[in-house]
Amino acid sequence: MTHHSCVDYQCKYCCAKFVPIPEASNCPNCGLKSQEVFSEFIYEVFSSATFNMSDARSKSAIPIVWSISGIGDWYYWMTFQFISFVSEELKIEEREVLQRKYSENTVSLLASRFVEHINCGKTDYLKSHLKAQLVVFLSSAKTNYIRMVAEAKKNEG
Repeated sequence: MTHHSCVDYQCKYCCAKFVPIPEASNCPNCGLKSQEVFSEFIYEVFSSATFNMSDARSKSAIPIVWSISGIGDWYYWMTFQFISFVSEELKIEEREVLQRKYSENTVSLLASRFVEHINCGKTDYLKSHLKAQLVVFLSSAKTNYIRMVAEAKKNEG
C-alpha cells in the first residue's frame, strides 16, 4: 500500500487549504504567513513516490490506486503526475527523474509547463503554490535521493 500524507492545513484567516513548506509558507489565497510549516513535506512526497516506483506492477510514481483524503494527498497526487510529466518531457525513466540534479532554469520551466495545464476550479490560487512546491521538489530530488540511500544503508547496519 502506498504512503499518504497526514497534512490537512487550512489558513486561519481565509480558510484556504494548502501545504506550507519553508520555501512557500504564505497562504496562496490571502498571503497570510502560516502558523505551521511542514519542513519534511517535500521529503515525505519523495519517499512516497519512490515507494510507489518499487511496486513491480507499475514502477511508476503514480500508484495503481489512490484516494485524496486531504490537501496533502492532493499535493502528493500532483507531484506523482509531475514526475511522470518530467519523465516524458526529458525522455528518461521516472526513477531517473528523482536521481538527477537540474538547473534552476530547467526546474522552473518544467514546473511552469506542468502547472499551466492544471484545472484547479475554484481553488485556482493553488497553481502558484503548487508550482513553488514542484520547483522545490525537483530542485532537491538528487539531495533527497542521496538522503534516502544513506538512511537505507544506516537502517541495514
